[in-house]
Amino acid sequence: MLNRVLLLLTLATASSMASRPITVVTSTTDLAEFARIIGGDHVSVTSIVRGPQNPHYIDVKPSYMMKLRSAKVFLIVGMQLELWAQQLVDGSRNPGLVVVDCSRRVNKLEVPIGRVDASQGDVHPLGNPHYWLDPANVRPILEEIVAAFGGVDPENADVFRQNLEIYVSRIDAKLGEWKERMKPFQGLPIVTY
Repeated sequence: MLNRVLLLLTLATASSMASRPITVVTSTTDLAEFARIIGGDHVSVTSIVRGPQNPHYIDVKPSYMMKLRSAKVFLIVGMQLELWAQQLVDGSRNPGLVVVDCSRRVNKLEVPIGRVDASQGDVHPLGNPHYWLDPANVRPILEEIVAAFGGVDPENADVFRQNLEIYVSRIDAKLGEWKERMKPFQGLPIVTY
């Protein structure tokens, strides 16, 4: 009888763990949205940086470390955008935390050549870390997320891959539409802020 009860408890625990969503913490709200798109009901997502905050400069708080302590995955922009991130990871004391640098598969732009120091102003030594603003970089970002989620939750890896393909097809359709709308302006100089 005791063996039967232990078996039932073991099966119930395994079943509830399998259905429990992946706890994901992201550095930015943009990555949080990407995590929700890929993970759907299989993830629970929170972000460190809030909308109006500058992601370069975040005060390291114990509450952020506590978020990471219970997380399975931490998504960062990378390319030294979040110089504060490693301090949070270390402070979380979470040896099982999977830290995902979403810039790994992205074609790096504006990578300085030669010596880089503070006298040059706001120079990013690894290139421009604001790559996520280019819709063409959505696929490589999402592929990093799919790989991480699939590693943590292999049973739902196909779901994550399907969500990527559905979203990327929507982005590709929009890119075609936007390119067509911008044709009259091709070759003209622009001013950005």
